[in-house]
Amino acid sequence: MTHPITTCEIVEMRENQHRWKKWLALEGDEIRQLLEDAVEEIAWAWETDKTAFPGAYPANTGELFFQLQNRIKQIQGCESTPFSPSPTTSGIVLAPPPQCFSELVGDGPIKVIYEDQNADRYEDALKRAARGDHKTFRKILKAVYHAYREDKEGVWAVPMPRTNFLHRNLIEIARLSELLDDLGDEGMVEFIDDMCPCGNVHELDAIRKLIERCGGRSKDTTSLDIDEDCD
Repeated sequence: MTHPITTCEIVEMRENQHRWKKWLALEGDEIRQLLEDAVEEIAWAWETDKTAFPGAYPANTGELFFQLQNRIKQIQGCESTPFSPSPTTSGIVLAPPPQCFSELVGDGPIKVIYEDQNADRYEDALKRAARGDHKTFRKILKAVYHAYREDKEGVWAVPMPRTNFLHRNLIEIARLSELLDDLGDEGMVEFIDDMCPCGNVHELDAIRKLIERCGGRSKDTTSLDIDEDCD
């Protein structure tokens, strides 16, 4: 999906017009400012995960993406996902024992782990499993197992993501910010260029394909791929 930047490519790359910033400025500056401020935080978290915990799940970056998504939901007036610390015995009232399986393992962690390990969306996997796709059902069960281990043993029990962790999370942030439906593919590449600390060239075709694997858009943005006057 990505490769190191070469001198020739730097010359050939078109100027980043930062269309996502201009679009968010029209909608209100709060989300734009939130994402601009997050650039250095994402870079720090990613570098910390790579250097301090090589080979482990990128917990700092994952937690930061979780916080950003919740903050965007709050700005938009949507219900955010509550943070549920692990039960302890240090004076905190423990939750009652679960009465059904869905209370034992939450659907949120299952979704995160499934999408870290597979190229498709969790919602689409549920639909396939409901139609009798046993292979997909086994993948969901595997995500359930790791979500249970995370709850009982901590994030270090979660396997390393097999998909492009950074890009998938940035696409999800763009979806929540309503950027995904209002920017063309070139605009999305600019957004990922600005936000992603991976240090590689983000190729248009690769990002387009990843967007499709992540559920695509809810409307056609073909007309937005043309050059625009963003001055």
